[in-house]
Amino acid sequence: MKTDYIALVDSHGGGMMLGLEVKKGEDPMTAMLRMVEAIKVQSLGMADSITFVEPCPTKPESAYIHPPMKNHVASDGSVNTPKGKQWFKLIFSFDLKGEEE
Repeated sequence: MKTDYIALVDSHGGGMMLGLEVKKGEDPMTAMLRMVEAIKVQSLGMADSITFVEPCPTKPESAYIHPPMKNHVASDGSVNTPKGKQWFKLIFSFDLKGEEE
């Protein structure tokens, strides 16, 4: 079994959504921090922050709406993804130019 997360990477010029697959037995936080380090190196300082969310097929009690994406979120707080309509549950946000939130 695996768990999927989404990394929302923001930069002053835009942003992107990246998938993160965490395999059975792998610590999700370790996988996320490894991705943070990879984005820091590969973006050459262009990325400002990275936010990890868990996609949910049903609306969680407190759905997370990523501020830069607010104009692309449906009125019920859902986002259209390749896997269909999903909501986001916030895991954590990391400022690549500063400290973890």
